[in-house]
Amino acid sequence: MLSKNKIDKRYTKGCYRSRKRLAGISWETPIEGAVKFNVDAAVNGVVGSAGIGGVLKDHTGKTLLCFSKYIGFSDPTSAELQGILEACCCFVGSQWVGTKSLIIESDSKIAVNWIKRPLSVPASFKDLVGKCREYIDRFKWDIAFVFRERNAVAHRLAKEGLQKLLNAVGK
Repeated sequence: MLSKNKIDKRYTKGCYRSRKRLAGISWETPIEGAVKFNVDAAVNGVVGSAGIGGVLKDHTGKTLLCFSKYIGFSDPTSAELQGILEACCCFVGSQWVGTKSLIIESDSKIAVNWIKRPLSVPASFKDLVGKCREYIDRFKWDIAFVFRERNAVAHRLAKEGLQKLLNAVGK
């Protein structure tokens, strides 16, 4: 478990962006024959209760599946990586594995960069990044960074995952 005193601020940098909206930014469909899994995390504070969410859509924009889950106590980067891993697990168990190419999109530049370049991963994140890379490398999937504005549905699902705990404890 992480505590607020032990979190290294270097790993949360870039997780929070200004609220300024970028004009003309919206979700883009993948090419025909591919599907896109957008994932996100929501964390209360720098380290706190966290939820993850993801949505899988095809080239027409049709939603094929989604998830929303409470994951416990986490920092933003670990939560984003857990969201990516959950998307990998969901896709492997789906009817589309092996028939469609997969693109995973996350609004965590740090998580995406670590998965693409694992030599830069700090020791405390190596296991989680390694699990994500195993799926992505084995199945030859792609992973990309997107701005939060292109990740709105996944963000809403992550917030719903976070709410699952709050609803369970009656807040």
